Amino acid sequence: MSPADKIIANIYNPLNIDKKSLLDHFVVRHKEFNRIFRDIKSSKLNQTSQNFLIQGQRGSGKTTLLAKLRYEMEDAESLSHLLVIQFTEEQYNIFTLNRLWEAVADILEELTGFENIVDEMEQYDDEDDYFSLISR
Repeated sequence: MSPADKIIANIYNPLNIDKKSLLDHFVVRHKEFNRIFRDIKSSKLNQTSQNFLIQGQRGSGKTTLLAKLRYEMEDAESLSHLLVIQFTEEQYNIFTLNRLWEAVADILEELTGFENIVDEMEQYDDEDDYFSLISR
């Protein structure tokens, strides 16, 4: 891949851009970011948090907004009790709640304390509660 191809690939996929560049070039969606991040920071562990639906046309900054949220959450010491899970773009294979938890487990398995979570899930039946494995 030539350097020009890499630049073009980054334009269309913010997840390919390094953290510093993405944060330095985050120039739109500040209002949306501030509202969501403020809500995340003020959420209590024992309360249900606000849900946000982020939608927009292709190229409108949805993935960039989510990447900025992820980076800021990872850097915020007050949010160290939270794990940020960010999937690649569309996840067409997720059509049940247990498929969602399997996809989450694939990402969590990279973290300390979740090393064999996917193997454990494979021992359970599809009717079992996969979330209980992740949340313990």
